Amino acid sequence: MSGADIPTLIGAWVSAARDFHDFVKTLDADQWLTMSPCPGWTVADLTAHIVGIERDFVGDELPPHEPDWAGLTHVRDDDFSRWTEGPVDQRRSHEQADVIAELADVIERRIVQLADMAAEPESMVDGPRGKPVTLERALRMRTFDTWVHEQDARTALDQPGHLDSPGAHLTADFLVASLPFVLGKAMGATTGTTLHIVVEGAIPFERMVRIGEDGRASFVEVQSAPLDDLGESWARISTDWPTFVALATGRVDASSPIIASAVSIDGDHGLAHRYLAHANVTP
Repeated sequence: MSGADIPTLIGAWVSAARDFHDFVKTLDADQWLTMSPCPGWTVADLTAHIVGIERDFVGDELPPHEPDWAGLTHVRDDDFSRWTEGPVDQRRSHEQADVIAELADVIERRIVQLADMAAEPESMVDGPRGKPVTLERALRMRTFDTWVHEQDARTALDQPGHLDSPGAHLTADFLVASLPFVLGKAMGATTGTTLHIVVEGAIPFERMVRIGEDGRASFVEVQSAPLDDLGESWARISTDWPTFVALATGRVDASSPIIASAVSIDGDHGLAHRYLAHANVTP
């Protein structure tokens, strides 16, 4: 999906959006109100979030709503977090069927809108809060967000699915492409440090990232152990696809029992645990 054209990206978003809708419309009232891995958000809140964002992208004028911020302790005190929470909180008083119907409606209107757009990746469109972004970035952002939140809902309800869908492959591209940032910027690793990520399951991959002599992190050809010739510090982290997604999106942290059971480490354990602590690349 890294070199996908606009029709392919539109197809990936349509798939992710409809998959999300088709999943949540099957839920009963208790499942609807189950807490998700996102702090403070139920499955209902995940759905309301998708509704609010897509209605913003389609250009709807949303009615004003001012939540009781004092009671929403999970919301960070910044403009973007509060903007994101507004449509979610507004729909906490809405009936389940109404929110799901609103989701179905905005998905279909967004499909029509996208069909009328010029299929140029660099075409500018209104993004979140009306800020211009390229069409390609908008589609990648929305597919990533929607697929990850479907996984949040499925995780909360222990109903895995769609792990190798188009949205999953787009998410894999994004998370893999972020590995040099994690090693070089988030972790602040030094020259010669090498990180080897091995993921198995629905979307298997193997990547190696190293800090070069210029101090920059970049992908290098994968080499098998021993890796002593690659630098003084190297680590291999092996896990499965759902656990990698959970780590890279901040759904679990390094102290979670999930990590102990689903992640294996070779090489420098200190380096590996630094990666686990900095793996999250979502806002």
